[in-house]
Amino acid sequence: MASRKTSPECARYEEAITNAGGIDLAVIGLGANGHVGFNEPGSPSDGRTSVQMLAERTLVDNARLYAPGTFLPTTGFSMGVGTIGNARELVLIAFAERKAPAIAATLEGAMTIDCPASTLRDHPSVTAIIDRAAASQLSNPK
Repeated sequence: MASRKTSPECARYEEAITNAGGIDLAVIGLGANGHVGFNEPGSPSDGRTSVQMLAERTLVDNARLYAPGTFLPTTGFSMGVGTIGNARELVLIAFAERKAPAIAATLEGAMTIDCPASTLRDHPSVTAIIDRAAASQLSNPK
C-alpha cells in the first residue's frame, strides 16, 4: 500500500475544491509505474488530497528535473485518485517509450490500485493524449 498522510493543508485544499463547486477539468500526468499525480501504486481509488511518499521509480524519473547535488524531495502533495476522479473531465498525458507499459496497463490491463491510472478508466469523460512511443505496447492503438 502506498504511504500517505493527511495534513491541514490537504483538508483546506479539499474544502476549496468543494467550495468552488468541484473541478471542471483535471489534466494529469501518467508516471512510468502507472501513478497519476503522485498517487503511487497501492494508492486507494477513493483517496483524497494527501502527502504521498514517492516511489523509488518516481524519484529516479524526476531526478532529471533537479540540478546535480540538489536535494530531491521524497514526498509530494497530490490530489487523491478519488479527488481526481470527481473532476467532470479528465485529460491523461503520457509521452515517450518508457511510459508504454504504464499506458498499456492503464488502458488495457486490469483496473487495479497496482496501476492507479487504470482505476480512472471508467470515468465518463476521460481523454488520453499520448504519442506513438507511449502507445507502442497497446494491442489496438487508435
